[in-house]
Amino acid sequence: MWWVMRIEDVDKNFAFPSFKDYPITWYDAKEKPFKTYGIFYSKEEETYRRIPKVLADNVSEELSWLSKHTSGGRVRFKTNSPWIVIRVVEPYRESMSHMPVAGIFGFSLFVDKKFCGIYMPTSPQLENPQNGKIVFDGMRTSKKEEVYEAELFFPLYNGVDSLCIGIKEGSILEESSPYKYEDKPVLVYGASITQGGCASKPGDDYMGRLCQWLDTDIVNLGFSGNCAREPIMAEYLATLNPSIFIYGEGNNQWGYEQYEQTYYNVYETFRKAHKNTPFVFTQRAVHLNQSDKRIHKIVKDAYEKALATGDKNVYYFEGDGAIGDIMVENATVDNTHLDSLGFYLTAKALAPLIKELLEKN
Repeated sequence: MWWVMRIEDVDKNFAFPSFKDYPITWYDAKEKPFKTYGIFYSKEEETYRRIPKVLADNVSEELSWLSKHTSGGRVRFKTNSPWIVIRVVEPYRESMSHMPVAGIFGFSLFVDKKFCGIYMPTSPQLENPQNGKIVFDGMRTSKKEEVYEAELFFPLYNGVDSLCIGIKEGSILEESSPYKYEDKPVLVYGASITQGGCASKPGDDYMGRLCQWLDTDIVNLGFSGNCAREPIMAEYLATLNPSIFIYGEGNNQWGYEQYEQTYYNVYETFRKAHKNTPFVFTQRAVHLNQSDKRIHKIVKDAYEKALATGDKNVYYFEGDGAIGDIMVENATVDNTHLDSLGFYLTAKALAPLIKELLEKN
C-alpha cells in the first residue's frame, strides 16, 4: 500500500499545532478594537482592497486583480493571550515558482515589534480548496505573560476575503497604540519589488521593514508588472495625503518611449496638489553596475528636472549598488527580484533618508 509521506510525519518541528481543545474566543479582524492599516474592507465585494474598485477597474483588468492583493496590509491590537489563533479565507490559489508559500499565502505575527512566527496553509489545505478558495488556520504562542502589542502582516501576493482572530477566553483585548508616525502614512508607488516579490514572508519586503524600523504607517501601492504610470493613477495618487511619497522605478515592458512620456508626469501631477510633501525618486536596488542605464538616466533626469523648478522637497535614492558588495545571486531569486536578504539591504540603505524626512516633517 502506498501513501503520501509529509515532512510533519518525519520531523515534528514542522507540524502545525492543533488548537481544537483550546478555550478560544473568536473576533472578526475588521471590527473594533482591531485597527487595520494599508488596506480596507470592501463590503460590496466582501474582500480586502488596497485601492477603490472603480478606480482599479478603470485602470486595467490586471491592476484591478492586483489591487485585491493585500501587500502592506496590517492589523494591530493589544492582548495578554498566551497565544493567537487565526482563520483565513483567501480568494486565489495561484502559486509562484520563485516565491515561497509563506510570502504568497501567509501572515506574519510580530509581538512588541519582534517576529514571532508565520501562519500559512498546509499542503492539504492548498491542494484541497473549498469552493475554489484557500481556507486555513493556525496558532502561534506569544511568549508573553503581560499585555503586549500584536501586529499581523497580510499576504504579499494574494487576497484575503476574511480574517478571524482567536485569543484565550477571558484575555484582555484592546486597541493598539498608534504608530509614532500615523496621522499621514508614507506612500509608495511601484511595481513587483515594491509589492514584495519575492520575499520569504510578509514583513520581509522593504516597505514592511521600514514600517517596523521607523514605527510608521505605510501604504504600499506596488502593482506587480503594472506600474504603468497611467494618468488616472497619477491623478488618484494626487488625491492622497501622505507624509512622504516614495516613487519606485516601475515597469518598462511598454518600452523606453512610454517610460519617458509617463514617468515625470506622476511627480508633476502630485506636486500640483501637494506643494511641500517630500517626494523621493528611487532607483531599483541592484548590485553595483547592474541597473538598466537608460531607465537609470530617465529617473535621474526627472529628479534633476524637479530640482530645476526650485522644488526643495525632492530627494533621490541611488539604487545602483544599494544591496552592497555581495554578489547579486545572494540577494535575488532571478537576478532581478529580491529575496529577503535583498529587501533587508534595500531597507537598510533607504531607511536613513526616510527617517530624516519623517523627523523633519
